[in-house]
Amino acid sequence: MIRGTGPSGLAGIRTVQGVFVRPFLGEDRKSVRGYLKAMDVTWREDSTNTDTRIFRNRVRHDLIPLLEKGYSPGVAGALNRLAELSRVDEEYFDERVGEAVRECLIYGDSGKILLDGGALGRYHISLRRRMVRLCLERLGGEGRDTDMGEVERILRLADNNKGETCSADGVRVGAGGGIVAFAAGVVEYGPLSLMMPGTTRIPGNGLIVASDIVSGECPDWDTSVAVAPDIVKRYGPLTFGPALHGEYMLTSGTAGSRKVFDLLAACGVPKILRDAVPVVRAGGVPVWIPGAGYAECLRDGASQAGTMVLSYREGPAWRRLLQTQRVKNRRPHGIPPDAGAAPIRDCS
Repeated sequence: MIRGTGPSGLAGIRTVQGVFVRPFLGEDRKSVRGYLKAMDVTWREDSTNTDTRIFRNRVRHDLIPLLEKGYSPGVAGALNRLAELSRVDEEYFDERVGEAVRECLIYGDSGKILLDGGALGRYHISLRRRMVRLCLERLGGEGRDTDMGEVERILRLADNNKGETCSADGVRVGAGGGIVAFAAGVVEYGPLSLMMPGTTRIPGNGLIVASDIVSGECPDWDTSVAVAPDIVKRYGPLTFGPALHGEYMLTSGTAGSRKVFDLLAACGVPKILRDAVPVVRAGGVPVWIPGAGYAECLRDGASQAGTMVLSYREGPAWRRLLQTQRVKNRRPHGIPPDAGAAPIRDCS
């Protein structure tokens, strides 16, 4: 209360939390000592219990006796009742907040959470604060020290539908295009080669599967593309890596090159997540961004003998994912199981 806690702080430590049970939590020190003496049980005193340089001990030894003497003899019991009422309320809100986040969820995995900003804004401010806190804890770890100032900054971003912020533990939050995006620290990796054929794991971002093209098979040129042998001969071996600022791609159906980050923006990928999107390159030249576009050169040789199909596997690709944000079924998407016995290169 003195430090300005919220309702969850007023609830204090729970009597039962996971594998921990604290049966004496609601009892005062005098009652516990009396019980131990009656049972002829010895105990140990923590050497720091009387050190009033510690804040909690000043509250116990100085403030509580002052309140009991001059204001309310039953103040300790009143504070216990306040904590118990707060715990009951928090149990209800825990359940309601989880439902609210699921209702707003566009996409979620271990590294990112995308919420519908418009849906988020329709909830009561009490629920919105808890929803932001839950998202931060899912990415930063349960029990992270989330303060109200951090939560309010994020809610202002959501209300304004623009801006970015980064927490001390590396969780980044950005708003734009009607989306509020939470992202854990980007997994950094350099250009990595693709298994041809085979399955290559993208660090923290799904799979790319390369397989021989089957007669009659046609890639969708969104989550899958065809790569002819001439591409490798002309430009160089296929690699992949995160999207880079300032790089261009000669896209299909356009008269010139476009910046990779502009393509991602046009597809609705939140700014905070663009540097995590994988880009496939031939000899360092961008040729495919799953879900966002591909280079004109891929179409030119798609019918050649020896052509292979590259498929991006992480549920829906970015563009398709964001186009369905208004759909009610907003559950997290998983990575489909690997197909066939092709070798897997783990780049994580």
